[in-house]
Amino acid sequence: MICPRCQREFGLGIRICPDCDLPLAPESRTDEELVSVLEPPDQMTALAALARLEEHGIRAVAKSEQIVMYDGLAMMMRPKWGKVLVLERDRNRARDILEEFYAAESGYEQDEEDRED
Repeated sequence: MICPRCQREFGLGIRICPDCDLPLAPESRTDEELVSVLEPPDQMTALAALARLEEHGIRAVAKSEQIVMYDGLAMMMRPKWGKVLVLERDRNRARDILEEFYAAESGYEQDEEDRED
């Protein structure tokens, strides 16, 4: 059994994820590939994207391309933080959700700037 949120795997006797407090789902394997829908500049942006996709029922993972021990140096060598990945079948929907989300966010920032003037 697998938690639909954190993706941890549990034995058959456990029915609710102790971390997420959600009912577990039977494990389902798929041959679908993961594809990138976003290359966030930092971890916070990646986590925001994951939360937004989860709200819409799209399972996603964030894959860091940074080296933890060499954080500053790693950012110079690899200027992108990493990738947000989804199943190939969810690619277009995930991109639409993220584009709409970030367009709304940038509009919100613009509105605040207008209020300050």
